[in-house]
Amino acid sequence: MRALLDRYDDRFTVAEIGDHSSLDELISYVNGPDRLHTAYSFVFIENSDLSAKLIRDALEAWQDTEQSAWPSWAFSNHDAPRVASRWGAQSKDGAQAETDPRFAAMLNSLLCCLRGTAFVYQGQELGLPQAHVPFEHLRDPEAIANWPDTLGRDGARTPMPWDTSSPQCGFSTAQPWLPIDPRHAQLAANTQYNDPNSPFSQMKGFFARPQKPPGLDPWNHPVF
Repeated sequence: MRALLDRYDDRFTVAEIGDHSSLDELISYVNGPDRLHTAYSFVFIENSDLSAKLIRDALEAWQDTEQSAWPSWAFSNHDAPRVASRWGAQSKDGAQAETDPRFAAMLNSLLCCLRGTAFVYQGQELGLPQAHVPFEHLRDPEAIANWPDTLGRDGARTPMPWDTSSPQCGFSTAQPWLPIDPRHAQLAANTQYNDPNSPFSQMKGFFARPQKPPGLDPWNHPVF
């Protein structure tokens, strides 16, 4: 497969190795120039507690790989509660951290400073918390069956809030599949564009920087 892909420009393969596969197995798919380009890791998504040990263990697994072994990291996706709520609820500030732009900025900084490709789930760049979806509006069978004991998946699948002055926050003129959380409307993209301290502006700055900032060697750094 890699030999075929290398015949074309600008091709990039991402392996999704699920079913609780070990990091060693995940790395085996990308460790070498004849393997896939990267592999999507669930190590952070599957953990409800953020800790130094979690980060260290994830990074150490890649320390002895070839330079061509390129990891990918994600903190949120459509099957997990949004990271601002999942990890914010475990912080000393509890629910307040969910909507604190400083907490969102810290999470985005961490994601973008890890060696590898950052997968940013829609709304993470805005610091969106898990949406509150009333029971009568739930769509996900798992969320309905486990309500109210778990956060469910619907809260991570609500419409992207673009513009507070438009119907449905600019997502659609029609009634969306899931409702928009009022807290998301307050964090809509148009409210953050011109704020240099917003999570959106910070994330935009990260992606505008060189891939390898001066003085930072992603292949040669100790993990403490």
